[in-house]
Amino acid sequence: MYKPLMQWARERMRGMDRIKLPELAEEAMEKFKHDRAFLKACVYPAVYSELSGLVAMTRKSGQSARAMETSEEKGERNASATDRLEWTPRGYVRITAMTYVDLTDAMAPRRARIEGETRGLLLLEKLSMRVPNDGKTTVGDCFDPAQLASIIRQYEEGTQTVELPAPAAAEVSQDAN
Repeated sequence: MYKPLMQWARERMRGMDRIKLPELAEEAMEKFKHDRAFLKACVYPAVYSELSGLVAMTRKSGQSARAMETSEEKGERNASATDRLEWTPRGYVRITAMTYVDLTDAMAPRRARIEGETRGLLLLEKLSMRVPNDGKTTVGDCFDPAQLASIIRQYEEGTQTVELPAPAAAEVSQDAN
């Protein structure tokens, strides 16, 4: 993480209830465009990632001349899924050459991402059970910061059952009507 960007972003987002990332990113790019440390910390990894994808494409036999093709061009040229490369800790492996160990190693990071996304989904579902669908009431209206922090922490830790605190008396009387 590039600390000046994080500090700028925290300050910029302070008090904002809704954040539009494309606009915030444009603003950050404009602010830091001449900062070499920013370019090294934030832009370099993205460029590296793009180039590594390009290199992975060139490693496929017979594809070095076609490495600059777009995904649409590639799809039109080659409908075969057998050229697919999957990432393993030992590098990219053509799917037709994968062993059982390669397959299970390739599944592990995907499974971790899915589990993290599932926990996030369950958190949002659980919170939505308490927030009325009136277009006005917010999560912050329904939970105090300590309660919300506790609920989020339970989800981040992967706790299977998360109990919501009992609604305030005012909420109970509203539900009874």
